[in-house]
Amino acid sequence: MEREPATKPVNEREKWRRQRIEAWLDLGMGCCALRHPRLAALVQNNLLYFDGSRYRLLAWCVMPNHVHVLIEQQAPLSKMVQS
Repeated sequence: MEREPATKPVNEREKWRRQRIEAWLDLGMGCCALRHPRLAALVQNNLLYFDGSRYRLLAWCVMPNHVHVLIEQQAPLSKMVQS
């Protein structure tokens, strides 16, 4: 992960790195703690907690090793990140 991008042009290294990470996530690599239903439910409940006050939760998907969230902002970003 550290040596291979050195062979790429500087302006392409970050894009390459992100693509590799996304591919690993899609393959289910890394910690898959969210595979456990109780942990996945905990994440979902936390997303729903501020729905309607700090943001409007449009869509979400809890994957085994990461989460996708689409929101409509209803509060300053600094307040949302505190949650």
